[in-house]
Amino acid sequence: MKDSAIQKRSSTLLRAPQVLERLNISRATLYRGIRAGYYPKPVLIGERAVRWRSADIEILIDRGIQ
Repeated sequence: MKDSAIQKRSSTLLRAPQVLERLNISRATLYRGIRAGYYPKPVLIGERAVRWRSADIEILIDRGIQ
């Protein structure tokens, strides 16, 4: 992979539905896992808007954590 492609992949932000689909979990499981420390906390991008770093989610998938 080219450096720019790696950088773009790591800087991509995902919405909750995208995270849920990639991890194949429910919204309740996601937020319960965040509170327990299993899943990464989202990044606040607005007053009421959050996103997750795609690199963080890919690490979970690579480790087999779901």
